[in-house]
Amino acid sequence: MRRTTFILGAGFSAAAGFPLVRGLRERVVNFIEADLHAAYATFLQPGQGYTQGQFYEGLRLADPESKLAFEELLIALGRDCEHATPDDPRHTTLRVLRLGCVRLLWHRQKAIQQVSASYTNFAKRFFKSAEARDNTVITFNWELMMEKSLQDVAVPWQYTYSAGVIPIFKPHGSINWSSYLESGGRCDYEGWRVIAPQSKLSYDALQPLSDPDVDEVNPDFRYMLFPGDPELPEKDLNLRLIWAEIEHVLEESEALVFIGYSLPEYDSYSAEVFQRHAARKRIQVFNPSSEHLEQFRMKLGEHVQLFPQKFEDCPYAQVEESTTCFEKRM
Repeated sequence: MRRTTFILGAGFSAAAGFPLVRGLRERVVNFIEADLHAAYATFLQPGQGYTQGQFYEGLRLADPESKLAFEELLIALGRDCEHATPDDPRHTTLRVLRLGCVRLLWHRQKAIQQVSASYTNFAKRFFKSAEARDNTVITFNWELMMEKSLQDVAVPWQYTYSAGVIPIFKPHGSINWSSYLESGGRCDYEGWRVIAPQSKLSYDALQPLSDPDVDEVNPDFRYMLFPGDPELPEKDLNLRLIWAEIEHVLEESEALVFIGYSLPEYDSYSAEVFQRHAARKRIQVFNPSSEHLEQFRMKLGEHVQLFPQKFEDCPYAQVEESTTCFEKRM
């Protein structure tokens, strides 16, 4: 079997009910308004001179015509906040959107008792056997569908490379990661483990699919990179460690399979990394958007195989009798 790296985007988890970037703004705002969590409920109500509430005023200032998608809105808010006064409502709007997005993802994650057949098929066929343990995963998703899929079929995984264990690299962070060590914090709980040697990002290794801040005591300790956040490894040791391992596995891989990922413009660093490693590799891309598929052709080369399919419809989600293009040559 060829050593394959699977690169996952939001389309991978859409079949499990997680939101795509398209429509995410509406889903997050609707969730915030229904959730009315204590951390942000007061900002949704009129007061302090805001007729609709501080959250909505920040939205209006950042996007007066309400045309920006979620990632564009966060980028605009982040840019505005760099020059805004401390009491500018856009600071509040940005914090509420980030927290609301996290809570929406956890709300969906906790509702999944068992993953569907698409995910178990994928996990069993490409990660469970001894010869498949050289395969790796890079996911740009914050949620835990890859981890849950492997756990449900009893395949060991972790967030760094180790022989015989499936590595899951998450360069945009994860809803179950905490950066409490960055601030010199301490915790006596024995379950905390760093995601990799020298990293200051941690997760609960005894309960890896659990929320590290379920009571929202320290929401700023969550490690998730949102659109507009600094994403260059040179500026962050944790990112530097993650990307160093990613570069290594990409170099060692013979095949790359992109599922539900779209090479977004705001994530230019990732695109540059994939471009450096695209030559002389077998590459498949599964994405129902013809526009996104064309971006892969333009950026990674004419040799890329493009398939206008959702994850749940692609060969990698099917039972073993369905053979993929790569498997025919393995």
